Amino acid sequence: MEFTDKQKKEIANAKGVLHEGEQVLDVSTGMVEARRLGSKTKRNGTVLVTDRRVVLFTKKLGGHEVNDHSYNLLTTLDYKRGAMFGDLVLSSAGDQTRVSMIPKADIERIATTIRKCMAEAYAGGAQVTKTVSAADEIKKLAELHTAGILTDEEFTAKKRQLLDL
Repeated sequence: MEFTDKQKKEIANAKGVLHEGEQVLDVSTGMVEARRLGSKTKRNGTVLVTDRRVVLFTKKLGGHEVNDHSYNLLTTLDYKRGAMFGDLVLSSAGDQTRVSMIPKADIERIATTIRKCMAEAYAGGAQVTKTVSAADEIKKLAELHTAGILTDEEFTAKKRQLLDL
């Protein structure tokens, strides 16, 4: 995909949160839900769709916040397109993150790219689960939890799913 100058600028702003070798497939802007002092608020942010995950990046005074979703941990993706803007809702293990005010021209393209990556992750994940034990999967999830990639709730839900509790 050929990025516009605005998209290139958004990618450059978030470059520090991308992993080595991670490729950006699509990018747009929107109002990202964030937690501040225990309550939800919205901030101007960037939606980066990469070959590994969906990254929601927002700047704040003295730094930035990142909310990312690995494709194989996403359970649903919902979107709606309005007259001028669209909304995107990413769900994983009972947790939802909403991004609103995504430009109308971007919303369907972004949603389609995310769904394609989710399908690829699930197709690959089905093959992996046949050869990897539940203990190995839980160990990987624990590493993601310790690294702050998974919330307590996501970790617990996935662990229960693997143990069939």
